[in-house]
Amino acid sequence: MRLAGRRPSRPTPTRWLGTTRATVARTDLARTDLARTDLGRPDRGRARRGASCAAPPRYPGAVNTALPVDPFSQSTYQVRFEWGTPGIDAVGTDAHIIVLVDGLGVASNAVLAAEDGAEPVAVDAALAARLASIDAVVLAGSLRNRSAVAKRVLEIQEERQGRTMVSIIAAGGTWADGSARFTVEDHLAAGAIIDALVELGIDHTSPEAAVACAAFGGLKNASTHLVSASGSARALAASGDRDRVKSAAKRDATDLVLELRDGVFVTV
Repeated sequence: MRLAGRRPSRPTPTRWLGTTRATVARTDLARTDLARTDLGRPDRGRARRGASCAAPPRYPGAVNTALPVDPFSQSTYQVRFEWGTPGIDAVGTDAHIIVLVDGLGVASNAVLAAEDGAEPVAVDAALAARLASIDAVVLAGSLRNRSAVAKRVLEIQEERQGRTMVSIIAAGGTWADGSARFTVEDHLAAGAIIDALVELGIDHTSPEAAVACAAFGGLKNASTHLVSASGSARALAASGDRDRVKSAAKRDATDLVLELRDGVFVTV
């Protein structure tokens, strides 16, 4: 029997943050289907060209359900980022490509030398030996050739016809006591290369890589000034290398790509 003036009550669907359970279930199913069909395809990079690290990266749940043996290896991600030789040991041993980034050091010096037609630049013997022990292509990365490096990574992936793991290694510096110093120029240059990879659709980035990418993206218009005004740049300028600093701080100034062979960076 209905009471006059009152409508029968209807059960209210349970909501999670404004979304019904049914909607969540459909969304989760769609994500699972995406993970099964989209990830791991060698042509996936082409489908999402023009993406930006300013947008939230996609982390489909089906990809990361199994935790890696080493939680710091970033091995569940295609694009990784770390610092120095310890970073190579952490994220580079299973990579197909390692990009050694040194915004004002050996990598940028190698690029500038190649542009000038000068003698190829060699890396530290211990570093060369460590990199030689890894079955990976090692590229020199800097602000000057960041887009060229990203294009070369995509070419290698297409040649391999399979998903290609990329480890971006920022060289960093050292303090007087020998401890590691995290450098502005290397952080920005690494983020710039990751940003260029994302633009080409190689966007399955680790959190570490995504943060570096976003740092560059947010400071892109000021990157040249920030590198030139960094502590490393001031030290080089004080020693008479001001012109080299200005050249190294320019973004996308060359299409040259250099690969490490027998401890020396050569143009490819």
